[in-house]
Amino acid sequence: MPEQLIEHRVILVHGIRTDGRKWTRPASSLLWPFFTPVPLRYPHFRYLGAVKLVCEPWIVAGVLATAAVLFWLTAGWSSFLRVPLVAATITAGVAIAVRARTLRLHAAVVRFVERYGPEASASGWPPHIIAHSLGTLLTGTALEQYPGVSVGKVVLCGCVLPSSFDWSQYFGKRIRRVESVRNEIGSRDWVTRAAGWLSRWDGRFGHAGTSGFTAGPLVHSIEDPLESCNTCTGGGTAPIHNVMLPFGHSDFFPGGVQCARFWLPFLLGYDPPEFFVLMQLCIDSAEAESKADGSLAKAENRLGKYPCSWRSGRPLAAELQKEIRAELSGFATLPLESRRTLVRFAVGMFWRGVVAAQTERQRGRRADRRIALGLNPTTAFRRAVLETLEAVGK
Repeated sequence: MPEQLIEHRVILVHGIRTDGRKWTRPASSLLWPFFTPVPLRYPHFRYLGAVKLVCEPWIVAGVLATAAVLFWLTAGWSSFLRVPLVAATITAGVAIAVRARTLRLHAAVVRFVERYGPEASASGWPPHIIAHSLGTLLTGTALEQYPGVSVGKVVLCGCVLPSSFDWSQYFGKRIRRVESVRNEIGSRDWVTRAAGWLSRWDGRFGHAGTSGFTAGPLVHSIEDPLESCNTCTGGGTAPIHNVMLPFGHSDFFPGGVQCARFWLPFLLGYDPPEFFVLMQLCIDSAEAESKADGSLAKAENRLGKYPCSWRSGRPLAAELQKEIRAELSGFATLPLESRRTLVRFAVGMFWRGVVAAQTERQRGRRADRRIALGLNPTTAFRRAVLETLEAVGK
């Protein structure tokens, strides 16, 4: 049966004083072939970005130049008239400059929405978002100001939205405009703390990148990124998670490690820690096979016992057996040892598909897309079942 490939978009939104190429390029290569990465670049805060968040620097420069000329032209005036006139000019100019920076920010939001539209309609699915720094504010503001904007999964890094940001309006029972949110918190992120100071002048800013979003029914916190959410595993699931990390403002990107280990499985719909363990069990099986010392059976047994939370929560081997039983007539009448052999064969096909995908993905864009897609456990699972059925002649 041919596999249907969905060109699901992931929009990558950078912060200020950069065009984001240093992190969007490696992230794009890691997201392919599961998604079509779409870097969203906006020039509005490329230079003097921090200053432009407070006021429009060119207007301030023009006002100061005007004030200097005015001060020189009124050299013969009384100081009682001269000083107030110059001061009023400067005050009015600075007020205009502060107001103008909101127009610049609005223009950046408009750029976001203009790029969002074609990408949302291209695949028919709401695009996922990975946003950093000011990109997180553009994402939140677009959701607030444009009711037509709906997104899939959202990864926020160095988030400058307020901790009190009202996510509840996007998780309605009838209309859900956001699928889920992973807010990665940097404990050493001084830039996000500074954004909290900026919130005194503009309530759209905040420091959710260091303090997280306010805990509640929709928001859980994960202290260790290598562990699953204890609250969710206890039965109370939440669509938003604050994930604590010992990072500074731009420490999320070097080497693409964060994208490969956490963002990709999250966007694919898996719990990142569980995904990592599953991948490691497949690697262990491959290493055991290469040793030829009889340890392969033990490695495959550990893999077969690993619970598939992305299906029903039952062990992988049990899920494979259930699927084979449903598609292979007469499976139940086979001798017990024959059934076990088929399941062991399927487990072997599963890890071989995953390891082959990991190897193939190292070739980057030259990789065989079909093989690389086997890194997705759901794809590897289905292929293992089909290969098992093919092996018995069905």
